[in-house]
Amino acid sequence: MFSKKQYDYLRFRDALLSGIIFSYDLPEYSRSNESLNTVESIINTFYFPAWLIGFIEAKGCFSVYKQREDYFVASFDISQTRGDIIIPAIRKYLSFTPTTTYYYILG
Repeated sequence: MFSKKQYDYLRFRDALLSGIIFSYDLPEYSRSNESLNTVESIINTFYFPAWLIGFIEAKGCFSVYKQREDYFVASFDISQTRGDIIIPAIRKYLSFTPTTTYYYILG
């Protein structure tokens, strides 16, 4: 996992390893705003290429549209709510430049 959802997984794992079965036995929890990863750590993870394929399958959109009578535009779009670390990592991995890549961070 590369997003802040990793915190949720770690909490789940710790609860299972601690023998917690019922939700009322869980300690208070608040997800941190700090990322557990950096752009470089994401890109250098051995499974990132395979993860990226799945991410594009789920969140990607390829399209071609006619902007003018003689001018077509090819587009590749991805999005991720609170993707403040994931989207820049994908951008760097795919070598997109600021002039060819536009993205919005929601959340």
